[in-house]
Amino acid sequence: MAPKKPPDKPEKAEPPAGDKAAKAPGELTPLQEKVKKFFESSYSLYVGAVLVMGSVIGAIMLTYLYVKEVQRRAIFEEGTTKILQMVEDTFPDLFEADDITKFKKAENISAAISEEKKKISELQQAISDIHHRLREEWIVWHGALYLFDFIATPRTWKQCVQYCERMKYDTKLLCVESEEEEAFAVAIVKPRPTDYFIGISLVGSDWRCYQKDFRIETLYWDSQRPRNKGPAKPDTANCVIITRGCDKIYYCWHDVLCQGLKRCICKRKPMKKWMR
Repeated sequence: MAPKKPPDKPEKAEPPAGDKAAKAPGELTPLQEKVKKFFESSYSLYVGAVLVMGSVIGAIMLTYLYVKEVQRRAIFEEGTTKILQMVEDTFPDLFEADDITKFKKAENISAAISEEKKKISELQQAISDIHHRLREEWIVWHGALYLFDFIATPRTWKQCVQYCERMKYDTKLLCVESEEEEAFAVAIVKPRPTDYFIGISLVGSDWRCYQKDFRIETLYWDSQRPRNKGPAKPDTANCVIITRGCDKIYYCWHDVLCQGLKRCICKRKPMKKWMR
């Protein structure tokens, strides 16, 4: 029997035409080549320096923020300690109280101080305003300020009310409170060349101050006044002036038309809250 012939070995297939040749050992890929060229270039040194600088600056900033936080905590702890100590020194009965109770007491003190600071600020503004008014011919008498208006344009009675009340700090058209105040006002008006409205007008058949909380004690009419006996009508003399050139000390009131043009006497009293 004849021996079998061994099968032929398959021939190695040739790579198709156009395919890339096999990579030689140790040969770099295009990407690796680019990376290698980058690190060998001077640009890589620049980028590295920037990264190092960024890291250093970041570390410095973090250190700065840490130090500031430590300082802030130290200030807070020091302030807390001082607040608690102040409360204990001021209120010995709270020495054994817990910290929350002490802080509530400190908050109440702080609120009271803030209110006092606000009051002081308002008072300082008022003082500045008073100084300004004194330079504008305001007169001080018995703790109040009076403006015998002379520079501004003459006004009707209603305009005088509005003129005075547009000013700050509860300024009103004068309603005479006493014989002494009447004598003071008459003495100022007497040598002036014009009459002055005061805050008295006819309401129904009664002469009243326009301020609701003001009650007239005495009416200082000149002789043969008032001519208007009431009731008040639009075309009658329903308003009151202190007349110029009066030869008396007190009784110098005349009733006149409210639409007439006169000067105004404004009065400002100290505010009660400043006196507390």
